[in-house]
Amino acid sequence: MNGVAYERPNSVSDALRLLDQAAGRGRVIAGGTDLILIQKPRIALGPVAEKPFRAREAEAYLPSQETSPEIFLEAARIASAEASPRTSLLRGGEVYRREMIRLYLRRTLQDLLNG
Repeated sequence: MNGVAYERPNSVSDALRLLDQAAGRGRVIAGGTDLILIQKPRIALGPVAEKPFRAREAEAYLPSQETSPEIFLEAARIASAEASPRTSLLRGGEVYRREMIRLYLRRTLQDLLNG
């Protein structure tokens, strides 16, 4: 996975070592038995602006928060606000496109966390 390293420590000391190496970017998941390292998240969005762009405010928000469905929803909301979708008779209006950003980005982030 791009920007994410998944580790399965064999002991508590291994987990502590990995968390120390992660310098605040690591998240313990799956009841404390697994570790996921969120490195520099990148969010690129396609046909919701004049040209494809990175949702930098949403990217900056992610590593500063604990990983949860609510955090993913807020990151998706931020990314949606950053977009400048045009209304198209064939491809949907601005409101629809913003909602699709929220929906698909939240699902994608959750899928990354779930493996």
